[in-house]
Amino acid sequence: MTETFSQIIRNGFDTWKSNIGISCINLIWSFIALMLLSISLISLVIPIFMAPPLNAAFTDPESFSNMTPDEISAMTADVMENLSLSDFIAPGIFVVICLILIILAGFFMTGGLYAMMRDATQNGKCSYGTFLSEGRKNFFRVLVADILVLIVTFILGIIIMMIFGMIGFIAGIIIGALAAASGVSPESPAFTLLILLIQIPVSIITTALVFPASFLVYGVVIEKDLSISEALNSSFSFLKHNLKDALKIGLILGCITGLITILNMIPFVSIFVFFILCFVVSPLVSIWSVRLYMDRNNMLSGTEGGCPAGCGSGSAGSCCGDDGLNG
Repeated sequence: MTETFSQIIRNGFDTWKSNIGISCINLIWSFIALMLLSISLISLVIPIFMAPPLNAAFTDPESFSNMTPDEISAMTADVMENLSLSDFIAPGIFVVICLILIILAGFFMTGGLYAMMRDATQNGKCSYGTFLSEGRKNFFRVLVADILVLIVTFILGIIIMMIFGMIGFIAGIIIGALAAASGVSPESPAFTLLILLIQIPVSIITTALVFPASFLVYGVVIEKDLSISEALNSSFSFLKHNLKDALKIGLILGCITGLITILNMIPFVSIFVFFILCFVVSPLVSIWSVRLYMDRNNMLSGTEGGCPAGCGSGSAGSCCGDDGLNG
């Protein structure tokens, strides 16, 4: 029996709670990718600080700490005038290599994690062995699907930017005129807050409209017995008949993202926000999407009352290794 959207959300949440190992893998991978990307980007500024006179920050830190901001700015300008493009070749190559590694590893991680979500949704439990084997098997399938998602997202992005760009232009004129009439400065906190309140709904709507394209990736992993072309055709067919529900999940994700944007403005909460995104939001939204896809394609076998076998039954619903240990 087809589940209602509320049942998809509730049962997907139960699957997530019973398979926390999925979130652990996602969190660890996100942290590694973030660190690797941060280190590579930091390498781009190393030539600036290693060149004289800014290298005084390392050779004579005491004198450097006594400099005024104007003196430091003058030193920085002097360094930038004497640096050449060749000084950034090695750091640039390092950044490109790190980006390629992150992207390639991302294909593997996506294929493995979505396969675990598929098994957890269908059987109530998943295996870490599935993550490794399916990650390798789905590498090329995810690559092809991600390219299609990138193309679709790019096209949608252009259309959305054109629509919201026109609306934003008109709104900007109106808001600017009202601000000038009321004597509010564009640099004032009230004006900044107003712009933020406008940007958040736009971000929510954009996320909701773009999100359904991700079902192309879900489809090529879930439809493991089909070829890539057949799985993509199945994904397009799913979107054709279930676009409304896909947009609902995208809207939920957009609202969560908007809330996180607001929370991120509070000092010292960025680490907490990163944890919530990687450990809760990302895997939970993916599990909802996987469940929606499988339910609408009649792929949920062994269910009772809309809950997969083993769901909510303690360790029976947990990710486990091939040796049978609970995750």
